[in-house]
Amino acid sequence: MKNEILLVLSADVYFDQANSHFKDEHSLENLELLPDIANTVSHVLNSHCKPKICWLVSNNDIILKNFIQKKDDVMLNNDEIGLHCLISKMFDISSKSKLEIERYIENAVRMMNNYGLIPLSARMAGCSMNNNLLAALQKYGIKVDSSALPKRKRDETISFDWSVTESTPYFPSVTDYRITDSDKTKCHSILEVPLTTISTKAPYDKESIFRYLDLCFKPKVIADEITNIVKEKEIIVTIIHPMQLLKQENKNELFGTGIDDFKTNLIHLRDSCEKFGRKIKCVSFMDLYKLFTN
Repeated sequence: MKNEILLVLSADVYFDQANSHFKDEHSLENLELLPDIANTVSHVLNSHCKPKICWLVSNNDIILKNFIQKKDDVMLNNDEIGLHCLISKMFDISSKSKLEIERYIENAVRMMNNYGLIPLSARMAGCSMNNNLLAALQKYGIKVDSSALPKRKRDETISFDWSVTESTPYFPSVTDYRITDSDKTKCHSILEVPLTTISTKAPYDKESIFRYLDLCFKPKVIADEITNIVKEKEIIVTIIHPMQLLKQENKNELFGTGIDDFKTNLIHLRDSCEKFGRKIKCVSFMDLYKLFTN
């Protein structure tokens, strides 16, 4: 095991309502937390590494306009801005043709271009993916996708299948996005960077299940798992959902209650690295792409 941990801090930027009970479907209250998240990352990690965040911004004019207005207040050194597609909410890939999927991704990338952004990394909402979607992302310039949730499958309104996917980055097979192929001529050139998963048990779970490592979860839910992954992993890919830090009615019991919970989780991750003699290096998705293509 290497002494260094490559840490990806990725934040999905989208509407409040995507995972909550806000009446206004275009509520953007969570975007007001983005400067606080950036400041917290800088404060907690600045003495240990050169902090950076990968901001994955949704393909929506309202969100993009608001993010651009806050850009100067949220960007740290060498931050990355990528694409977060609201696939599972707005566009059901299971019922769409290859051409329809290509047009959707083409329009999503063009929308970001209209705001002066050239996305090279992406994540699909709900961890959605299929072969046509991955091929479309590559066709329209995306170098890295980070939608994979290793060893998980869900057959619900928002469904996904990463049941055979490993936790390390890989170049997906052209016939099965979930795995690579020993014959590299049969692989895409886009790099899949799976989210780091942890075993969690919410009060409503019958048994523990693997979820992505979300630094906006309640600290008591994920503290032990953060300690465990710091011992084992060479690459840690976290997710940050700012809207989960908002005060809401009927709030999911996994979610934190404010920016202090996010800070507590980040401090615990930092201190666990220090405890086990692991040095943190914050990296972007494109940093990983360069590492895996050299």
